[in-house]
Formats: sequence, structure tokens, C-alpha cells
Amino acid sequence: MGYSKAAQVAFDYLEAVGGLVKRRAAKLAERRVAPITDLADKLCDLKEIDGRRFREHVKDLGFSQRKAYYLIKIWEQLEDEVPSERLEKIGWSKLKALLPHIKNATRRPF
Repeated sequence: MGYSKAAQVAFDYLEAVGGLVKRRAAKLAERRVAPITDLADKLCDLKEIDGRRFREHVKDLGFSQRKAYYLIKIWEQLEDEVPSERLEKIGWSKLKALLPHIKNATRRPF
């Protein structure tokens, strides 16, 4: 049994959007010093759009899965709490180390 025409259009659209997000993430990944907030945001979008093939996409981008998931988790925890500029100054490796403590900490404005 095939998909309805509307469902196929929706799948085609999601595939096209996923390709666009993947290309943007690839451009960011190619930079020597990519803004971690931009990269994390695009990785979140890519995972949301095409979660079934996310690991494959991450591999294509040249990232370890661990780093990709850390960036996503950092972004999900802090995007609304801490300004992007502040996250950039802290750096992803320090944020990764702080992540377990951030989940349980009382949220305070920075």
C-alpha cells in the first residue's frame, strides 16, 4: 500500500528541508572555529527533521556521535537560559563538563 499524495508531498518536503539543514550544518562544521550555538541549533533541526538517519548525517558531517549529542543536549538545556555569546565564550568542552550539574541546578539568569 502506497502513501497518499499529500503524505508523499509532506515526505518530499521534509527530505528537502532536511537536505538544506544538513548542508548548512556541513558548512558550519567545515569552519575551523564554528559558532557552537549555530552548529548545535542546526544539529537539533537535523535530528528533528530526520531522526531516523541522524547518526548517518552526523557521520557524513565528520562529527563523532558523542559530540553531536552533547552539543544538542547543551543547546536544549541552555538556549533559553543563557545568551549565545556567553555560551560561545564558555566553550563546548566546559559546557559539556558542566552539563550534569546544570540539569539539577536552580536556574539563575547569567
